[in-house]
Amino acid sequence: MKTPKWVSAIPQATGHGSGILQKKLWRLCSDAVRIRDWHQYKKCVATGEYILDWKDSDAGHWRPYSTCNGMFKFDIWNIHMQSKKSNAWGGMKDGYYFGEELKRRYGETFLDELEQENRNHISEKLSTDLIVQEMSDILDFMSTLPEQPDYYARVMKLKYEEGN
Repeated sequence: MKTPKWVSAIPQATGHGSGILQKKLWRLCSDAVRIRDWHQYKKCVATGEYILDWKDSDAGHWRPYSTCNGMFKFDIWNIHMQSKKSNAWGGMKDGYYFGEELKRRYGETFLDELEQENRNHISEKLSTDLIVQEMSDILDFMSTLPEQPDYYARVMKLKYEEGN
């Protein structure tokens, strides 16, 4: 599959992912979960610290990125809004409270469900087709959020023009 032109309008993140496509996918994931969680909770998932704007937060993984399999690295239910300090410097205590907050939000079995989902992605290769499909799915998800990042309208205009 040739990479669609609309992908070029997604800014490349400096964080997670190997290669340009994965870094663009990370930008979408990060922005989507931070907007989702900021509008719903306005606080760090691990510390409860209030966050003034979604742009002032990080997108933190419950199961660390380094131990995620395949596309689970970009699973929006494994990623939640976290304060920059907690995401960068939080230790085991923050990790514990992160998990407890997820169980409070989504139910006692949620962490087990995340672990199973991670196992479902063992040996998965991150092909261009898979990454572009995930980008498209996240853009669809973003359309349901109360706000979108500044690049969203341009990406969607190009996507519409391409018929994707």
